Amino acid sequence: MSNANSVDQQIRSHHQDRRSALIAIGMTAVILIVVYFFGGKELLESAKTAEKVRQDQEFAQKGIQKNSNLVEAVQQELESIRRALVESDGKQLNFEEFRQRVEQVEQTLSTLPRLAVETREDIDAASSRNALQKAQFIAAQSLADKCEQALLQMKESTVTWETRYEPLLSNDLGRQIAADEEAVQNFATAVSGDFPVVKDSIDRMAEFEAAVRPIRDAANHGVDNYAVKASHLACIESLLSRTNDMNQRLERRRRAVDAILAITSQNDSGQHTLKQAIEHFESQTVNAMIVEATRVRKQKLKNAVDEQSETIRKAAEERIAADAQLKVQLEEVAANEAFRKSQGVAKDEALALAKDRRKQLEKEFQLELREIQGLLGAFLSEGRFQPAPGGAFESLRMEHMARDASVSLGRLSSLGALNQTEDGYEMLYRVGGHSQNDRPKSGFPNFTTNGMSNSTVVAKVKRASELLNKYGDLLIEKGLIAP
Repeated sequence: MSNANSVDQQIRSHHQDRRSALIAIGMTAVILIVVYFFGGKELLESAKTAEKVRQDQEFAQKGIQKNSNLVEAVQQELESIRRALVESDGKQLNFEEFRQRVEQVEQTLSTLPRLAVETREDIDAASSRNALQKAQFIAAQSLADKCEQALLQMKESTVTWETRYEPLLSNDLGRQIAADEEAVQNFATAVSGDFPVVKDSIDRMAEFEAAVRPIRDAANHGVDNYAVKASHLACIESLLSRTNDMNQRLERRRRAVDAILAITSQNDSGQHTLKQAIEHFESQTVNAMIVEATRVRKQKLKNAVDEQSETIRKAAEERIAADAQLKVQLEEVAANEAFRKSQGVAKDEALALAKDRRKQLEKEFQLELREIQGLLGAFLSEGRFQPAPGGAFESLRMEHMARDASVSLGRLSSLGALNQTEDGYEMLYRVGGHSQNDRPKSGFPNFTTNGMSNSTVVAKVKRASELLNKYGDLLIEKGLIAP
């Protein structure tokens, strides 16, 4: 009976324990649900943060371990150097070897701070930089390959030209072209210009090799992330661009010449070589250019002469009108003077008349002053040379003086240069237009041996003679010409 009661109590106790356990489980579930709804997100973020910290600690720990290994290696190397120095006692030392070993230790120590703070971000950044350098290195190698191919093409084109096309200048195929004038012109046009030769392609290849050598050396040594210098890339890009342009020009030349060969392949050989035909064509072209240039120059000269002649004609008409007016005035003055003399005009009235004539001359001088300054500049301007007295115009010479002065009117008169005759005009022309007359010629013509056969020159010289004779004394009084 007591055993039955004991079993029953155990059963009840077991049921009670199971009910307590179920209650505890239920309460735990309730608590977890409440925590999830009210703090689940914060817990997840905290968990992620903790995981990241753990990972960074792992990387930092690896860096510390790496640094520790490096420090231990450095300590061992320094101890080795110290023992070697002690044992040798300064004798039979290889100082260059020890210097290199010490520099290696310094270089190792310089890397320790970076290793000590290396994190995942550092490694990711380094990995990105490394990937970028690899991509740039691959691009540089590709660019170098393109440039090399372009240079090889240029060399092949120049070699082909020298071996296949240059002989056309003297062989029978060239004579077939020479027989066709239009073909000669087209050939000369196609080959004109500055084209490279084989030596140029070799020089460019040498320039390319110098620029690409560091890239090729890095590739040959298995370096896949070599940092290519910008200057090397710029040199290769420029060389590639220039070579591609030249290859296009070479190809156009080749196609043009091949087309000419196809057209003239059935022609009979001409009498002259292609080189001779091209030289003849170029000579004709130059002659045509010279003829055209001469025609244009002559036309410009004719226009200038016509314009100058018109100016001279108008000036001559104005001068004739002024001379006629002056003649009338002089006749009136002469008539008045004769009349006054016949009437017994007093001496002071005669002086007044001369004064009036002088005033009239001065007035006319002012009216013609611009023409005087322009046409007589070769005589009125100051210079160091004077015409030497006593010579005929064929042996005229200029005399160097001590100081600058205008031309002497007395010397002109003594030479007969003021005589209004053919010889007088010739002498005046030679003095004023003389090459040693260092005064500005202004409107006065330069001397040439056949100058007086030109009507324009003659007109100018005669007008200069007329002005000098008319206003010579007045010019001296005004200090415009030497006496």
